[in-house]
Amino acid sequence: MKKQVYILCLLSSLYPQKFMAGEFSLPTLTAEEQAAGVSGSKFYAPELREKGLYSVLHDKGNTTHQDFLTDFFFKSLFQNYIERFLGYDLSYNYAMITNPENKTIRPYDIRKFNRLYTFIDPRISITLERPENALKEVKANETQLTTVQKAIDMLKHNDILRELGTAYQRNKIVVEKIQDSVRSNPQLQKELYIYDRITTDLQTMIFNFMKEATSEFLSNYRAAATPAQRENACDFLETFRPSWLEKPYYKTLLKNIQLLMFPREVPGSLTLDDSIKDAVQLKYPALFR
Repeated sequence: MKKQVYILCLLSSLYPQKFMAGEFSLPTLTAEEQAAGVSGSKFYAPELREKGLYSVLHDKGNTTHQDFLTDFFFKSLFQNYIERFLGYDLSYNYAMITNPENKTIRPYDIRKFNRLYTFIDPRISITLERPENALKEVKANETQLTTVQKAIDMLKHNDILRELGTAYQRNKIVVEKIQDSVRSNPQLQKELYIYDRITTDLQTMIFNFMKEATSEFLSNYRAAATPAQRENACDFLETFRPSWLEKPYYKTLLKNIQLLMFPREVPGSLTLDDSIKDAVQLKYPALFR
């Protein structure tokens, strides 16, 4: 499975971006940032493998219902980027440690909480020299934890991010399916490059969306003067909309996001709306030579 998903990284490196002069573009993701979309990447939810959901995605991801893809996004790429930008591991049970009944804390637990504090409140740093004090300090700083959890929940309810994530998961599998079909139908090579380019750009949009949103949240939190202001520092996340979505290329992708989320048979239904093809051609003219 990893070999198939790695197509996205490989094609992007073999077919470098050549933009139209003056066209706005988000920064290209590094190989490490893009590899966060590879099946089984660090910080993905264990249940994806335990329940065999990787197989479902790769077998039927181009035609399966959108709810499955949205849920898969939140348990995979979203989780990876949340840890990157907020230091919060969605697969770790923080509540097990903060539970009033809990009396123990391990070095592993302390590392998890210190990673989180590095982002939300760098003034906090816990050591294991006296475990009873470490546990007390973790419980005393539970507000920071619950605020981050609220921020994550707000992001999950952001309609734009949900749609970008669903479209990304859909088109990543479409690219895999086209890659399989190209062997018997070389005429699909151009479609492969176009869909790969769109999918890579969707991941770039997700990365920058989450980076900007979490950065603004952390700035709000640190600038807050009262507990109430800190608690509400993330309220904007549910409706957050980055300014670059008004740039022509990204605006076109978002305008057609429902179409990009729509189930597709491969190679039967690869036709794209003219406005999407025109936007891709304008941004990446080399793809159409």
